[in-house]
Parts: sequence; C-alpha cells; structure tokens
Amino acid sequence: MEFFVAQSYSKNLGLYAERIGAINVVCSSADAATRSQLKRICSAYVLESTGSWGEDCGKYKSGKDWSFILKQIGMFSFAGLNKAQSYNMTNKWHVYMTKDGRISLAGLSTAKCEYLADAIIDSYHSVS
Repeated sequence: MEFFVAQSYSKNLGLYAERIGAINVVCSSADAATRSQLKRICSAYVLESTGSWGEDCGKYKSGKDWSFILKQIGMFSFAGLNKAQSYNMTNKWHVYMTKDGRISLAGLSTAKCEYLADAIIDSYHSVS
C-alpha cells in the first residue's frame, strides 16, 4: 500500500500564515522510494519560490564560497557558520540554530529572507 499524509503545523506551532507543514510518503518498497522524484521536486520548488537569493548572495562580496548551499537537499541547511557565529545568530538576531550552524529553512518565508541574510552577514563578518 502506498499513500501520502499531509499535515499543517500552522496552528500546532503558532505559525499562522507561514504555510508550514509536512507531507509523509509511504512507498510500497525501498526501490519505489529511491525512484521517487518528490524530494527533488520539493527542493526545486523551495529554491524557485524564494526568488533570486542565489544571485543576491553574490552582491555582498563576503569572500566566502556559498555554493555549498545549492548542493544541499532537505529542509535543513548548514549556514557555514562556526559555534561563535551561531551563538551571535541566536543572542543578537534571535535566529535559532544548532551550534554547528545547522538551520531549518522549512518555515522561512519570503518576508523573512532579508532578515536572515542580514543576520548571517553580520554574524559572519563581526564574529570570528
């Protein structure tokens, strides 16, 4: 048996109007799951829906190679920040992430992209 289960987390997590949720897919076999294009389609949709952020990253001229972000798949991303920089993200900007720079992008809205970019740029440049 194969099926999908869709869940909305807007009310559960108090993230109203953020369009956050999950879709769970049960495949009939490991082979069917491996052949699924769902993960690729979702990743492409997220990248396309956030606009030209990849191009925008280049305008800040940080000297850091950010291309690793384009190679990541899934709702979590490594921001390329060290422990001290991640601490700055949380304490100064109230952007919550793990100490190794791993951040959930699943609930990132277009309206919050600039704020996140500013936090990353500040943390990267002002904290070593």
